[in-house]
Amino acid sequence: MIQIYKSEVVPAVLQNEGKAATQTICDLMTQRPDSLCSGKGKSTKSIQRMPFDASIYGHKSVKDQLIADQHGKCCFCESKFRATSAGDVEHARPKGAVLKPGEKSLTFPGYYWLAYEWRNLLLACENCNRRFKRNHYPLMDESVRVRHHVDHPLLALEIPLLINPLEEDAQQYITFEDEVPKPKDQSHRGELSIACYGLCRKPLNDARAEYLEILKLLYESLDFEDVNSDFRRRILDRLNAAMLPTAPYSAMIRANFPVLPTK
Repeated sequence: MIQIYKSEVVPAVLQNEGKAATQTICDLMTQRPDSLCSGKGKSTKSIQRMPFDASIYGHKSVKDQLIADQHGKCCFCESKFRATSAGDVEHARPKGAVLKPGEKSLTFPGYYWLAYEWRNLLLACENCNRRFKRNHYPLMDESVRVRHHVDHPLLALEIPLLINPLEEDAQQYITFEDEVPKPKDQSHRGELSIACYGLCRKPLNDARAEYLEILKLLYESLDFEDVNSDFRRRILDRLNAAMLPTAPYSAMIRANFPVLPTK
């Protein structure tokens, strides 16, 4: 996982249809808060669901911009999955409901007023989003969690435990031993993010290991005396390219090749 720098140009569908849809759900929350919120003694089946419109936040223009901003990679695992999957528009702060640490039932509502907010949207592969991240969004202090749009300014008081690639550099908290992600300096946030995003799942480790092995072979070939200067330059170019944000698993590559020869 690496930090993502999003375009400042907000897709028009979010500014127009998204703004109107946000007003609709905020009005609904104002009018019928009891029917939309979890409470003592209330079952999740009795709670009315917010009417979110996936055709807005999942619009082609939104996805296309996210793909460009994320270099065609999953925001969490850095896999380039677009050849086989459309991917999911992921909400950093869950829109519908939140799964709190140690609880099995969802808490309603989520951050509904951010459902169409550009700064809350990411593109994730289906495995990371549907099997792992889902509604997880733990906070350091659950008592300050914001649950109503009128309290939006109080979001600044929340201290999230999961690393948000839109707001920070995950490499401060997560490193790699070969292909396996590890918490950096025993970081609790790194450990929790690895688990919640499924960054250590076996198929993902296998894919990273195969890619890393190829690059290690290239790196080791630099020591061969008979490598001509042109081929050596091409190897270095390939290794340097693998560290760029555009490359798959670039955080893993940077951790394994912190320093490269200059020539």
